[in-house]
Amino acid sequence: MRDILPPRELQRLVPFVLLGCWCAAMLVARVALSGRVSFGFLAWNLFLAAVPLAATTLLRGLHALRAPMILRGLLAALWLLFLPNAPYILTDFIHLYPKHAVPLWFDSLLLLSFAGTGLAMAYRSLFDIEEMVARRFGSVAAVSVSSIALFLCGFGIYLGRFRRLNSWDVFHEPWATFMMVAERFLQPWEHPRTWAVTLLYGGVLLLGYAVLQSMRASGERSSTLRTATANSTSVKGF
Repeated sequence: MRDILPPRELQRLVPFVLLGCWCAAMLVARVALSGRVSFGFLAWNLFLAAVPLAATTLLRGLHALRAPMILRGLLAALWLLFLPNAPYILTDFIHLYPKHAVPLWFDSLLLLSFAGTGLAMAYRSLFDIEEMVARRFGSVAAVSVSSIALFLCGFGIYLGRFRRLNSWDVFHEPWATFMMVAERFLQPWEHPRTWAVTLLYGGVLLLGYAVLQSMRASGERSSTLRTATANSTSVKGF
């Protein structure tokens, strides 16, 4: 197990563990304030949002060990199946409205904490997949996979919020799930809300991805510049 999850892989999960602890503390505080667990569903939603990151963390380890392709393929499929659960938490803002026992600003911060953590885990797992695809097939293929995955997230958000489907319905009710999805692809004009939600959520997720990619590229250029400057300084000193 240590070979699959070396210390450096576990270390990169520390920020997400801290975010999860913050969310848990906020939720406990809300229960203490209101005496009710009406926002308890957020804990379950955040657990589902963590599944894609757990899948790609294992996948990175298996990829490094050159594990059988079928095992890596199954983990990649699990990642894609559960990925929409991470940005899905954004839609939980529909539960935000004034309540007598809890200030609105507190509930706003609570929902923002859970939604932000879910998004952070979604993008981190997406970048994991992108890096592995880029090594094998190139950067164009990697960006294409990421873009498609984000629009599939938009479609998954529609299925979850409006059709009340869950990721495990693929196994629990495979035929009914397949027919519902196929109908929307074969007759898109009959389901305008499906594609409005898919395109709008997929679009905003893609914009977020572009911003993060730009920040990553800027950080890499800054790091390269610092390294070049340090090397130049050491050569001059020599």
